[in-house]
Amino acid sequence: MIRKWHGIAVLVVLLLLVGCSVNRGNTALLRGKLVVPEEGTYYKKQLEAIERDSLSAIPFTNWRQFRTAFFKCRLANPSNLGVPIKTTLELTKAANGSYEADVAKLAYDILERDYTSVAAHSALSKNLSIHPKVREFHAAVREALVKSIVNSGDGKSTETAMYVIGVAEEYATLEELGLIQESQRLEQKGNRHYDVFVAKDSTGEKRDVYFAVDEFYGMFY
Repeated sequence: MIRKWHGIAVLVVLLLLVGCSVNRGNTALLRGKLVVPEEGTYYKKQLEAIERDSLSAIPFTNWRQFRTAFFKCRLANPSNLGVPIKTTLELTKAANGSYEADVAKLAYDILERDYTSVAAHSALSKNLSIHPKVREFHAAVREALVKSIVNSGDGKSTETAMYVIGVAEEYATLEELGLIQESQRLEQKGNRHYDVFVAKDSTGEKRDVYFAVDEFYGMFY
């Protein structure tokens, strides 16, 4: 009888450990003395929902609104939120060869400052040093974030430019579309600003990809 209860206790402990592993890194709630403006409350609200429900919260999240709300939080906390593009590029480079535990730490550190980081979720989704359920979660978040960008326009003109909140999202989108950047320019039409990438696909065919950058034009970068 004692042996039976001992076995049950061990099973419970293992289940708890798995649960902790799955939840680790799922959220990065706004903490401390950060200012959360009214337009940014959706970001905080959905992070709390993700902490509670993990995978099941993903389809119920408006990811474009989530990204926009994060940007409003960043405007209110410019020195405490957001990740320089240099750091994002370092993560992408590290994910292709560095020790997996170090890459995971860097990715989690980024998510503590910016949970909209496609690069961080992508790195964690491929990292074999973490639990498979955690990888599955971050893969789903990455897909949802990228889909919210790609679905905002086809990027073929200023009229159908894709909506982004930062340079890192532009590079993540090009990668998702299987495009390689050749050059970049800034265009202005009226009072609107656009980043235009000349990129080529796997066949070598070139195309212009338009991103609407008014949200962050002249800020942070």
